[in-house]
Amino acid sequence: MPNWPDDLTTCTLEEIFSSEIDNRAWYKELRLQNTALVNSRLAKSISQDEYAVTRRQTTEAAAECKRRGAILLAATITVDPSNSPRCASNHAPFFRNFTKTPLFS
Repeated sequence: MPNWPDDLTTCTLEEIFSSEIDNRAWYKELRLQNTALVNSRLAKSISQDEYAVTRRQTTEAAAECKRRGAILLAATITVDPSNSPRCASNHAPFFRNFTKTPLFS
């Protein structure tokens, strides 16, 4: 579980983005752990009880990770409203560049 600032209102946009990157890395790690857990159970390396306990812990951690992700997104929008997913001007340069690049050759 990555470090979590107590008060996001005092964080800069860069600090919030850094926390968002850490949160995404943590979520990826949780997915990899979950895959390894399922594979261990399928290989019968662990008992059903051990699987259930670990799966519950992983599910709780993933829920916390998603909750933090939502808070970070809200904080990003609060600090800089132009980062809102609803702000078309924020994404216009991406779409402009994307349409110039052929998808298939």
